[in-house]
Amino acid sequence: MIFLMYNSPWSVGGSTTFTVHLKKVLGNDARIIKLGKRTESHKRALGDYGVKYRIMSAEDIKRLDGPILLTASHPKIDCYLPGMYCVFHDPNEFRIYPHWKSADKTRVICIRKTGLTYFPKATFIPHPYVRSFENIDHVRKHHAVSTARFSAVKNSDMILEANTQLPTSKQVKCLGEPNRMWIHYTILKRFPDFKTHTSFPKVFNQGAVECSRAHWNVDLSIFKGDGGGTQYTLLEAMDAGCVPIMHEEWTDWDGPAINFGPSISDVKGLATVLKSTPSKEQIQRNWSYLGIAHNPKRIANEYIKVLR
Repeated sequence: MIFLMYNSPWSVGGSTTFTVHLKKVLGNDARIIKLGKRTESHKRALGDYGVKYRIMSAEDIKRLDGPILLTASHPKIDCYLPGMYCVFHDPNEFRIYPHWKSADKTRVICIRKTGLTYFPKATFIPHPYVRSFENIDHVRKHHAVSTARFSAVKNSDMILEANTQLPTSKQVKCLGEPNRMWIHYTILKRFPDFKTHTSFPKVFNQGAVECSRAHWNVDLSIFKGDGGGTQYTLLEAMDAGCVPIMHEEWTDWDGPAINFGPSISDVKGLATVLKSTPSKEQIQRNWSYLGIAHNPKRIANEYIKVLR
């Protein structure tokens, strides 16, 4: 049995999505646990994502018979236990999570090749991903959506600026989880007519469902010291036959992202791309890539090989 230790205080975000997909990929070979003061006899639902976890004390976790993989950490608790494996998501973790000060740097799994820069002895395994769709034939009611978080790190303001240069039929519909503080103090000063929004339901692969209604999905993420690989917004888009539009500061890094769709560096470039629609060839390439590089059986075997 593989134990996935999930300690995130947030119900959204990449590490939460990662944990859910990895559990679904591993199936009965894995259980999700959470560090707590005492061990509970019952399990709790992890959001509405279709998986459950059990809160356990550190003493009981140490007695578990099987490898433990820390999939999502906590900013105020050092979740590391001796012998544990850790997933490295992005360099921002060094600033947020205390466990990296004590973790065994040889027992690390990274989800993008850039992670090997920080942990040369780590193992790179692509994001686990369970598909929602059996084909890419969907009615596209929207020209473009953005399922990424509506925040500064996602450069969501560039989307709003591009929208001002486009007819309504070509504009991007922002659906991601809103950073309300950023909206209040920054966005409304620049775009006073902007209507705050609520994100789509927090259920498994809802991002892919939203993408199935659009031709483009815009995610202009820039992570300092990282890029080039996959994010769940990109995988969900490809699953739905929706092509990602990315920032050049993401695709300039070594990795497969450069092949997923167009990348832009400014608002003018974004507006120009949005005036078009994706090619069928691009959609098919992405669909094929997802089936090969993120094949659930392959990913499960790689985790079992490393952890056992």
